[in-house]
Amino acid sequence: MKPITEITDWASGYVTEVVYTQGYYRELSPLAQRFALVAAGFVPPQGDSLRYCELGFGQGLSLNFHAATQQNIECFGFDINPAHVAIAQDFARDSQSRVVVSDDSFADLLKRDDLPRFDYISLHGVWSWINDENRGNVVEFIRRHLNVGGVVYVSYNSLPGWAHAIPLRRLLTEYASLAAAPGNNVLENAAEAMAFAQRMAQLDAGFFHGATALKARLESMAKQQKNYLVHEYFNRDWHPMYFSDVANLMAQAKLEFAAPVSPIELIDALRIAPAGIALLAEVKQPMLRETMRDFLVNQQFRRDLFIRGARRLSAKEQKSQLDEMSFVLHRNAEVLLQKPADLSSRAVAPNLREALVKVLDAQQGRPMRLDEIARTAECADVSWAALRQALIILVGTGEFSVAHDEAHASRAAPVCRRLNGVIVGKAGTPHASSYLCSPITGGGVQVGELQQMLLHQHWAQPELGRPQLAKNVWQQLSGMGQRVVTGGTPCDTPEDNLAALGRIIEEFFRQDHPMLKKLGIA
Repeated sequence: MKPITEITDWASGYVTEVVYTQGYYRELSPLAQRFALVAAGFVPPQGDSLRYCELGFGQGLSLNFHAATQQNIECFGFDINPAHVAIAQDFARDSQSRVVVSDDSFADLLKRDDLPRFDYISLHGVWSWINDENRGNVVEFIRRHLNVGGVVYVSYNSLPGWAHAIPLRRLLTEYASLAAAPGNNVLENAAEAMAFAQRMAQLDAGFFHGATALKARLESMAKQQKNYLVHEYFNRDWHPMYFSDVANLMAQAKLEFAAPVSPIELIDALRIAPAGIALLAEVKQPMLRETMRDFLVNQQFRRDLFIRGARRLSAKEQKSQLDEMSFVLHRNAEVLLQKPADLSSRAVAPNLREALVKVLDAQQGRPMRLDEIARTAECADVSWAALRQALIILVGTGEFSVAHDEAHASRAAPVCRRLNGVIVGKAGTPHASSYLCSPITGGGVQVGELQQMLLHQHWAQPELGRPQLAKNVWQQLSGMGQRVVTGGTPCDTPEDNLAALGRIIEEFFRQDHPMLKKLGIA
């Protein structure tokens, strides 16, 4: 047996002492990727039975949501952290979804001869946290296992946007490795390093002098989950990259850049001043144009789709495919009409935005195809191009969502119910999630922990009156040593907590619960 000092670093310097956050990332959704490709004018993966693979899936929430909702797609996931795999397996078992997971490393995956070819391969953030050897392994895996016509989604910390933060990250990691207290765990090391960096920033000297953006980043970091900070900044490898360097590596697997996964980024006028757009128009080389865009907007994080064997849609084909896509409201119509998102209020004519909200709200959660929307009286005088752009923006802001058709959503509903039942049962515990799974949108919908507790009690005993529901939730909260917080202040007495819960419950059933029902969750 090897002495412990000779045991291989199986994690390749990647943080495994703590698990990654249990977040949901809609960019990983095959439905979202298909919309992005068609909106950009590319042929998406074709077929009634497709395969999806996620490399480095974290706790596997997104992977399991997509396995539950994409009924025509078989899902696979690989993550080197066995704790992540165990959590993802539990989700899959409880929901009875079609998902296969393992803790193979990227190098191990290249040794396997039992893996199929995939139509979708996705990596969210992982690309920035691995070394050159493992990036090479990922590219080789893609070369071997991506079908012709298949798509790769890769997100990564990009340059030049991260340039000013590279020295900050170096300061954090050096302090954590050289000066943190002996015996600390990785979270404690990170906390000490953050506190030290904040003290340095307050001196407003040297590197930090006048660095307003850098100080704002530090303040933002201090508010984020510690698990996220550790994985984002304290891995041994951390490599922001220029777009062209990523594109050149992907070219080794016969891939070419297609589009950002968020179609809203295709609309340059939303991000770039007219003089910058005029300058971009002078450049015909696609790769250089992307680099120029990154400099013009100071891009910090790219979310790119690459295709193997890219084919362009004709204008007629693109319109036909977009016309067949369905949409739903992702948020409460009353809230949307009262307080529009800043971007949509600036980029979509108020009368068109209001018309679209009302048209979709009238469907009571039934997904509505684009060609149906175009035929409504409210949109009869709107050009198809204006309608398309408005929907791209409203989906991009999260106010609307691309949706499955009714038949697909109906097949996915039982799997989503099982998965959501497990999630709400964990509300208030360290294993809680902030998302529930919608069979209609094919992905996650953010739902607060207190609202999940209400759902858990309501689903278990739907006959409960609201006063008893408040008592049950308060009993659960107090048993965990928690209190209701209103206006930023914790309630004091049991009576105050019950009164606050009563108000929250009324609001939940007036506004949130109807919306969750429309999305196939409640």
